[in-house]
Parts: sequence; C-alpha cells; structure tokens
Amino acid sequence: MKKIKSVCVFCSSSNNIEEKYRKSARKLATILSSNNITTIYGGGNTGMMGDLAGVCISKNANIIGVIPQFLKERENLHDNLTKVYIEENMHNRKRRMYNLSDMFICLPGGLGTLDEFAEVLSWKQLGIHNKPIVLINIDNYWSKLLNFFDEIDNKRFTYNNKSSLFNIIDNVEKIVSIIN
Repeated sequence: MKKIKSVCVFCSSSNNIEEKYRKSARKLATILSSNNITTIYGGGNTGMMGDLAGVCISKNANIIGVIPQFLKERENLHDNLTKVYIEENMHNRKRRMYNLSDMFICLPGGLGTLDEFAEVLSWKQLGIHNKPIVLINIDNYWSKLLNFFDEIDNKRFTYNNKSSLFNIIDNVEKIVSIIN
C-alpha cells in the first residue's frame, strides 16, 4: 500500500452536537498532525470541521480547505488554512477533495458527511479508486447504517462485502495502525 501523505476527513459542521464528537475531531487532528499527514476537509470554521482545522493550525500542520462558493459565508471559511480551494459547486468540491487525498476518514456527521462517505464507497466498489476508507463509529453513531449495509450485503445488492471496501473502528486512536 502507498504511504499515506494526505487524508480527507468528512465530519459535521454543526455546533449543536455533543462534546464527545467534537473531542474526537480534535484528537484525530492531533494524530494526523503528529504523523505529518496533510488534512483535507470541507473548509469550514464550525462544528467538528472547525475543531479539526483549529488543532491542525495550532500544530503548524498542513490543512487544506475545499469549499463551494455558496457555503463560504454560511460555514465561515476558516482563517489561516495552509491552502484553500473555492469551488463552483458541491460536485467540484468533492472531486477536488478526492483527488487531493490518499485516504478517507469519516467521523460522525449529517447528510453531507453521509453523502461524501457513500460516494467514495461507491467509487471504490466501481474500481474508480482503491484508497483506504475508514469509518470511525464513535459511541455507535454509525451502527444503524452498518446494520443497513449488512442488509444490503445479505440481500446481495452489493458486489463486495463492506469489509472489503472500508474499515470500521470505534475510536480515533485506532487510526494510527491504519495510517502507518
């Protein structure tokens, strides 16, 4: 497997979530920073996204924000990022994030996070990429989704079992063994 130099992180931009989720974003940022890995994320300054970026910035780590023009004001583009890409729309945003990344990590989030995770998963199943994908199931946040994936597998609606498409871990610290 290729050495991981950049990781795209999908996560919530909501400020109205429990602290344990925000803490996980900060912990992930610390781990990525200490392993000299560039973090690619949605560019915002709110919620888990803002926490992730804030830690990377405080540790002088590379953090790249990719945000569509229409979200630039709504999500308050984070200051002091290493680099920012402002894209015309969500499709271009996701394409840029995917192209910049060697790996994808999905923390808890809402519909946008789910959309990003589903797309990289679908692309991997189709053979468009073979980059590692990790779902971090903090406090069983994604368990119902994982049960649904089991149902999809059991009814043979997928070509691959989910275990061949992505890794599931239950805490951020376990990411170290995957990135190394």
